[in-house]
Amino acid sequence: MKKTVLIADTELDLEMQVDHLPKGNEDMPAIRKSSARISGLGWWISNVFHVLDFPVEWLAMVGSGDYGDTVYETLKAANVSLPSRSEAVAGCTWTFMDGKGNVSGMSAPGAEYEVPVSRLRNIKAEDVRCSILAGTMLDGSTRDDVLSSLRKLKNLIFIPLGRGSVQEKGTLGVIFDAHPITILREEELSLITGEEKDLKAAANALSDRTHNAVLVTMNSGEVYIFDGSEGSVVSIGINPADDGSGAFETFCGAFAAARAAGLSIPGSVYFGRDFMQYAFRGQFSEADQKAVKDALVERIMSDHKKPKANLS
Repeated sequence: MKKTVLIADTELDLEMQVDHLPKGNEDMPAIRKSSARISGLGWWISNVFHVLDFPVEWLAMVGSGDYGDTVYETLKAANVSLPSRSEAVAGCTWTFMDGKGNVSGMSAPGAEYEVPVSRLRNIKAEDVRCSILAGTMLDGSTRDDVLSSLRKLKNLIFIPLGRGSVQEKGTLGVIFDAHPITILREEELSLITGEEKDLKAAANALSDRTHNAVLVTMNSGEVYIFDGSEGSVVSIGINPADDGSGAFETFCGAFAAARAAGLSIPGSVYFGRDFMQYAFRGQFSEADQKAVKDALVERIMSDHKKPKANLS
C-alpha cells in the first residue's frame, strides 16, 4: 500500500478549566483545574493511522526543551510514526474551557510549525497515495517549501484549522490550485468565502474554486458534504467542535485513512463516523482495533456496490 504524507503539527496543550472564558483586556479567570495533553492535528491523525496499521510519513518537527521532550517521548511510547526533531525551541498551546463546554485558546508558536525540508524534498510522487496538509503549517518559515511541493502530494486533503481565513490570497490560491478536498468547520467556511448566511452557497463557492469536494462539520453533530454538484448531510453523532475530545481531528484522520483505502467521499465520511464510536476511550484495546478494521472492510465492500461520486 502506498503511503500517506502527513504535514501537520503536534505540541503540548495546557488545558485550563475556568468559570468563564477570558475576554479582551480582562485578567485571567480563576483556573479550577488544569492538565497537560499532547495535541495538534498530526497527533490525532497519526493515532488513527497507527490503529489501522496504515503507512504514513509524518513530515513535522518536534522542538527542543521540556515541552518538546515530553511530546517526543509520548510519541515514541505510542508507537506512532515519528516526526523529526529540531534544535529550535518547542512551543505550546493553551485551551480554556468553561463549564458549558465553550472553548477558546492561544498559542506560543515554536518549531512545531516547521517541516523537515530534506525529507519533504525526498518524497516521490509515485510513492504517495494520499496527502494531508494542516493550515497551521502555513505559519512556519518552511511554508514556501510546502507550497512548492504540492505537485507531489497526490489526493490532497486540506484542513485549514482556522488559518485559511488569515492567509494571503496567493497562499490559498496555490493550495486551491492543487484541487484539495477541504475539511473545515462551518464558521470557518463563512470567513474564507465571505458567505455568512448560506452554508450551501459557501460550500458551493469553495468547491467551484478547488474543483473538489468540501466537507463542513457543524455544531449540530452533522457533516455537510458538497461534491461539486449536490449537497448531502450525514449525522456523525458527536459534535466535532468539542475541542476537549479531539473529535474534529479524529474525524479528519479517519476520513483521510478511508480515502487512502480507496473509499468514496461519502463512504469515507461514514467510516469517520464508524471510527469515532471507538475514538474517545483514552487508549485503544485490541477489540477496538479489530472493530475499526472490520468497519473499514465493511465500508469498502458496501462502497464498491454503489455508483461512484462525481469527484474523487
